[in-house]
Amino acid sequence: MIYKIDIEANGKTTLKTSIKGKPLLFHPRLNKGNAFSYKERKDFALMGKLPPVVESLDTQVNRVYHQYSRVKGNHAKSIFLHALFNINEILFYALVTRYISEITDKLYTPTVSESVKDYSVEYRQPRGIFISYKDEEFIEDILANRTNSELDIIVISDGEAILGIGDQGVGGMGIPVAKAAMHVVAGGVSPYRIAPLFVDVGTNNAALLKDPYYLGLKETRLGPDAYRKFLTLLLNKIYALFPDVVIHFEDFSKNNARWLLDTFGKSHPCFNDDIQGTAAIVLSAIMTALHRKNESIADQRIMLVGPGAAGLGILETLLAYLKINAPATDDFCSNIWLIGRNGVVTDDIDDDYLKPFAKDRSLVEHWTDTSFETAVKKVKPTILIGVTGKADLFHADIIKEIFDHVEKPIILPLSNPSLQSECVPQAVYDQVDQPFFIATGSPFAIQKDSEVMPVSQCNNLYAFPAIASGMVACKANRLSQEMIIAVAEHISRFTLSRYDNHMTITPMLDDLSDVADEAAVGLINSACKSGSAQVDYDTALQRFNQLKWTPHYIDYVYTSGIIEESA
Repeated sequence: MIYKIDIEANGKTTLKTSIKGKPLLFHPRLNKGNAFSYKERKDFALMGKLPPVVESLDTQVNRVYHQYSRVKGNHAKSIFLHALFNINEILFYALVTRYISEITDKLYTPTVSESVKDYSVEYRQPRGIFISYKDEEFIEDILANRTNSELDIIVISDGEAILGIGDQGVGGMGIPVAKAAMHVVAGGVSPYRIAPLFVDVGTNNAALLKDPYYLGLKETRLGPDAYRKFLTLLLNKIYALFPDVVIHFEDFSKNNARWLLDTFGKSHPCFNDDIQGTAAIVLSAIMTALHRKNESIADQRIMLVGPGAAGLGILETLLAYLKINAPATDDFCSNIWLIGRNGVVTDDIDDDYLKPFAKDRSLVEHWTDTSFETAVKKVKPTILIGVTGKADLFHADIIKEIFDHVEKPIILPLSNPSLQSECVPQAVYDQVDQPFFIATGSPFAIQKDSEVMPVSQCNNLYAFPAIASGMVACKANRLSQEMIIAVAEHISRFTLSRYDNHMTITPMLDDLSDVADEAAVGLINSACKSGSAQVDYDTALQRFNQLKWTPHYIDYVYTSGIIEESA
């Protein structure tokens, strides 16, 4: 290991390492810059390698924010942030935490999509753990090379199905890196106890395969059997090493995402953010809007366009919520309409996951066609959800049709990045002259006269930090629909109690950490009641508070020979 963190009897935390001199300044996890004390400078051979002033973290944040403010353009700001991340992690987290509402969209959605697409061209420094299927016999060695000795969370992706931009191969590592950073900033996870991991099984992106700078395996993706064999081997080895680690799956294709949850999700602490994290925040937004409308979920006509991993996850959680809140009916799917590539999904579809939501073909055989446009005219949805990556799918004719028949509809264009959102909120606002609820996957604002109003952002950033930190605290052995609904309920309660604006249906970024805390406690309570937790509620809360991390420097103690192994 390259360092060891000790907690002394008096509660003081110290970090022990034998790294010193320039190597210490070049290690982003350990570098404090000018915040190294005089004693640390002497003990770690840093005398003369730093300017004489010893600074506080607060002063460092002020300086780096001044530098950040002088950078022009979101992409350039993103590069600046990643450069800081690769110099001094603690300072990076302190900056993002203090200016979270200003910085998040440069680090995360939607700017991260551009960083992912340009990963190999813009490559500067590796981040996270890379494992390819060709490393099968070296998995234990690679895991032993990790920087953090203890892990509570691992964010894993194979980069195949990034919302809005598809298969990006090894560039997909940018997503686990960004998600891990947001676990730290929003969920209070210690950066010493989390790791991003990329599984390279090839790519089917022809442009990447021809790109001379592409850094991943230059071959097409493994077939289903070989893929499942390798992922099973990898995950079993991870769980053998870390039995309680929470695995956060990210950007897997619908089929692989479902297989992973079916294989591991029922008996291991893991979740798929695209499926379950998205479902939690979408359900929360719907709950909040319905509360403000004083309406029930049982009375809604729900239409979802895009039956991919995210869309299916939303539907499954909505169905679970309906079963709890609409017990008077046995046909819970009767008011749920799913629109796929060929229009309304009907019961002759060859997809077992979509079958429960498919309509009897006899219901639509008298229609002129089963297109999205026709379905909107026939169904007149009160809730419209888009997870397609198709810009302007909710065009003016669709909006007019809905608003002609529905009072205060709920519109959820969830695709990222912003250019691929199913509609632009400003366009809807300019078209209609009546109130409506809208929440988007990417950040948007509406200008009304001289006032600029932020649009509610239906981003799973409000859910996945709570899911992970809650599961870690209670040592959950699985993530159930009841736990997802509990997260959604607590996010909704927070939104309703915090914001007076009647049209706000999701939290604001400034409150991200508070939202995560409240939702995590809701998950813990649900897990403990349902038997999905391995510790009792009081112990889980104690663990939650003990594990909570905020950016700060700790004292270093030089210990010769601490690097006994590469861990």
